[in-house]
Formats: sequence, C-alpha cells, structure tokens
Amino acid sequence: MKKKLRQSQCRQSCDGFTLLEVLIGALILAGVMVGISRVSISALTGSSIEKKRSRIEAEINNNIQLIQQANRRLTLESIPLTDRDLACSAPEAYLISRINQASTIQHVPQPTMAVRDLTITSLGNGWEVIEAAYRFQAPEQAISTEQRMIELHPTFAPRCP
Repeated sequence: MKKKLRQSQCRQSCDGFTLLEVLIGALILAGVMVGISRVSISALTGSSIEKKRSRIEAEINNNIQLIQQANRRLTLESIPLTDRDLACSAPEAYLISRINQASTIQHVPQPTMAVRDLTITSLGNGWEVIEAAYRFQAPEQAISTEQRMIELHPTFAPRCP
C-alpha cells in the first residue's frame, strides 16, 4: 500500500515541468540573453570607434612629424640663391609654399582623414608663426568636429641676414 502511494505521488510530482514553469523559465532566459547581447554590442561599437579614432590620430601625428621634418630640412643653405631674399622677407609664407608645392623635397601631402590648414598668425612685436590646424569628423556621434593644432616657426629664419 505504501509502495502504491509513493508511486502515485511520484507520478504527480515527477512528471516534469508544467507549461507555466517552462514559459517563465524561457522569459527569464530571454531577458538575460537580451541584456548580454546589449552589453556585447556596446563593447563592439566602442571598440570600433576607438579603432577609428586611433587611425585618425595616428595619421595626424604622422603628418605633423612630416611637417616638422620638412621645416628642419629647409635650411638657409638649401634655399636657392634666387629665392633667399623672398624666403628671408617672409619665412613663414615661404615654408608654407614649400610644404604645399608637390615638386619640392619639403612637400607634405594632405592627410586623408582630416583637413589641414596652414595659416600665418602674428604674435605681435614682429613675431609670426605658422599654425597647422587639422579638422576631422569625430567617430563618436555625440561629437561633431574636432581640431588639433600645432605652431611652428621656420628654422632657417634666424639665420637670415
């Protein structure tokens, strides 16, 4: 008798999960999976943005280094005698023309992921510098346009007569 009672109890409770229990379990599992997928997508998006920003920054830094090298290479002795008066009267404009002119050794091409503007800025008291401004579209959606700037002065200018 006890054996039959146990068997009937086990049949009622050992048959498995009810449909309601299965549906609740599936809803909980779906909620967890949605949360995990959102975190994963956010991490992948952040990684992609970081990678793009790194490429832009690297290209700008490379271009800045090329401009600084061109400035160092442009010595008074390397300037043709016919151009020295012009170069010494406006050294910043002369250096910009050499950087932009494709046929010169000092030529530095425009970056592909940013826009470079070279302008002459007066610091007062007869001092002028070249401002190299790099503008680019930020990879993040919350930021529109960013800018990096450097200032430089032609290295040959102090040696001009």
